[in-house]
Amino acid sequence: MALPEKLIPLCIVNILQGRSLPIYGDGRNIRDWLYVADHCRGIELVLQKGRVGETYNIGGNNEWANIDIVNLLCELVDEAFAADATLAARFPDAPPARARHCRELITFVRDRAGHDRRYAIDATRINRELGYVPAESFETGIRRPSTVPRQRAVVARDPGRFVPKLNPASEVFAGSLLARSVAGCAVRLGVLGTL
Repeated sequence: MALPEKLIPLCIVNILQGRSLPIYGDGRNIRDWLYVADHCRGIELVLQKGRVGETYNIGGNNEWANIDIVNLLCELVDEAFAADATLAARFPDAPPARARHCRELITFVRDRAGHDRRYAIDATRINRELGYVPAESFETGIRRPSTVPRQRAVVARDPGRFVPKLNPASEVFAGSLLARSVAGCAVRLGVLGTL
């Protein structure tokens, strides 16, 4: 199974496998995070009430530094293992299964050339014109019961080790209920015709 490349799913998979959590540079790269259900609501709102020809940026107003995201994920996985003793048997390589903390896996690596320090958008138009406001903050979205591994992880055997397998029916385990809003993540309302 190929490892995911996005921050949240990569961290969860690496924690459960006891692998390092690579953080680029000093980890202070900023990203705006948006809960997928909020993003879908934003798109629906644009389709229902948006003006033809306008572009609406859908943002989460949830800017976080990557290192803060990783620290929070570590805390949540540590808490999940403390609350559910069966996780240690299912994920024996995870630090909490060995009475250690997930933060011990954090490793700072050389930053990529040209790596953007901050991704941000201006969601003023959709907020002002359509009344869009995200329902979830990063903290509430990431803490939803289906986001933590104890709820929806599907485990497969892979040469003698437990390996988390992403469940397509519940993309939650991969952290995909949180979508990163980036520059250019916009909905342009055009003439759709009849559907």
